[in-house]
Amino acid sequence: MPDGRDMFYDYKFEMGDPIYPEPIVSDIPVLFDNQNHFFRSFFDRIWLKDGSYVKIAGEQVPLTCVFVSGQDNRYSGNDSPIFPQFIMKIYIVANDYACKGPIRPGWPETGGRRENWDTYVHYEVRDPTIMLPVETGLRYRWNEFTSILVK
Repeated sequence: MPDGRDMFYDYKFEMGDPIYPEPIVSDIPVLFDNQNHFFRSFFDRIWLKDGSYVKIAGEQVPLTCVFVSGQDNRYSGNDSPIFPQFIMKIYIVANDYACKGPIRPGWPETGGRRENWDTYVHYEVRDPTIMLPVETGLRYRWNEFTSILVK
């Protein structure tokens, strides 16, 4: 927290139905070679069932959907061990009942903030074998905090 004290938060959710029948996938060619190399990007949205929540500072905020975006680098031709083969960002989103974020529909014509999500839990995964987050964070009422995952 800004005052230097730690704050604990907890969340619980149950996956609902996917919003799209299939994840949205696009291949981006690697232009610096003549091989058939490409980066594969993807994203998906999944509803969360009623009763899903994040509890922050004693306040229980409803979680509404999960937004997943990622990039599969296995087909890029880059085989360096320091270059991640797979990157996935997961946002467990609160209060977006239409699951239209992260950019607010109608922006910039409607004015206001660019982003639609005021509260979410964020994970970034860079290893598809163990699927553990390497970076976590929390946005609570537009304030962003680093986070440590504890089980």
